[in-house]
Amino acid sequence: MTTLTVTQTVGQVVERARREIGRLTGQPIAGVVSCVQEGERWRVTLETLERKAIPDSSDLLAAYAVLLDEGGHLVNFQRLRLRRRGEPVEERAG
Repeated sequence: MTTLTVTQTVGQVVERARREIGRLTGQPIAGVVSCVQEGERWRVTLETLERKAIPDSSDLLAAYAVLLDEGGHLVNFQRLRLRRRGEPVEERAG
């Protein structure tokens, strides 16, 4: 089992979150939305491809918030929203 330390790069944290969500959901990762360090924890937001469609702009994507502890272990994850690839994402201020 891989363990992250506080000296891990954002890239390493994102890769760990990608592996965990891919394994737990069984869905391919479509993209990374954000990665933020919160104290000793990391919050990563990813999108998975929930359903492939033709045309691609109709693909169904799910956004997940992933929380990793200081050791790189998954604390929790939550599906935030579903959207079609062609629809804009509403960003929250702050």
